[in-house]
Amino acid sequence: MNYKSEYIEKFYDKYLLQLRDRLISSQKLFFNEKREILSKDLVKEFKTVLSKAVELQKCNKKGKIMYIVLSILRSGVYTQSCLCRIDVYDERFYADDKECYIEVDFPWIRSDLSELEKNIISEMKNSSIKLPDYMIEKIVLNEVLNFSNILYYLLRYSIEEFEKLEELQGLSKYDCLDIHIGEYYDTTKSTYIYDTRVLNSMEVRKELESKSTHNYVSIKNLDLKAGTYANKDLCLSDFSGCDFEGSSFKNSNLAGTSWRNCNLKNVDFSGSNLSEADFRGALVENTIFNDTILNDVFW
Repeated sequence: MNYKSEYIEKFYDKYLLQLRDRLISSQKLFFNEKREILSKDLVKEFKTVLSKAVELQKCNKKGKIMYIVLSILRSGVYTQSCLCRIDVYDERFYADDKECYIEVDFPWIRSDLSELEKNIISEMKNSSIKLPDYMIEKIVLNEVLNFSNILYYLLRYSIEEFEKLEELQGLSKYDCLDIHIGEYYDTTKSTYIYDTRVLNSMEVRKELESKSTHNYVSIKNLDLKAGTYANKDLCLSDFSGCDFEGSSFKNSNLAGTSWRNCNLKNVDFSGSNLSEADFRGALVENTIFNDTILNDVFW
């Protein structure tokens, strides 16, 4: 974070880093405890916006959908407006002139940001560093994205129920529906691809084994047994339902990946980063996790 003010830099180094880490750790505990409820609420929001898109398509007012974007609105922090919005776009993305969106609030994230501000103000009373109100506001606004990162994990956790939505099935969409999270009309990141293409196991195996750079993939229900997929950067990828028995993912970046209902018997994850990975429903038998990072994994 690049604060121009010398006072803010001192405050950031002395106090803010520890405060942020403490509050985000508390946020993660809340998420892990309430994730089923939070997921259900998020899927309801997607249901609402997709229903709007389907109705617009029936009236020929909305084209074929390629993107769904969950955007963070910094302006919502200090106003009565919502903290986020969900937009549905055609292949033109932001250039799509047929608007379809809903506003969404996440009170628990807003509460964390309020707690951040309260702690900063409290610290001012006992510190030699004094900041005017506008600088405190600037700090909080700069922290919005840090406190909204949890939405990546909430979205990934909710995908299974999202895919069951009748509104999604009734939507006119491209084979690869790309779901992004980011700041409104700014940088967004592809977080999940709803891929309805019929893929060939042999072709996917060859492609996956050959890749050496970052490549998000969405591969489901394929036979990819005994593959060598080591030394890859596949963070956030979705492998739900695949059979990887006897495969190697050694020394790979697999943070945030989904292995729901996979066969992972005798798979080697040694030396890999599997933080926030989702193993719900997976067969984990004689699976090797030597020197593997397994922080905040869903089992």
